[in-house]
Amino acid sequence: MNLGTLIKKEIKRQGKTQKDIAKKIGISSNSMSQICINATFPHKETLEKICECLNVDIEFSIRHK
Repeated sequence: MNLGTLIKKEIKRQGKTQKDIAKKIGISSNSMSQICINATFPHKETLEKICECLNVDIEFSIRHK
């Protein structure tokens, strides 16, 4: 499974929105959408912020491949 898909599923599982996460980590809603549809890969710092916001460790993306 792609990273963006994992992020999107986790956001939904937690009852949050992409817009909520984007606002909390300081990126545009459009950028978050691009990550979630696998159109772009987040920078390491952005991925760390996403994981922190979702309360998952960064290795979550590796374990779910």
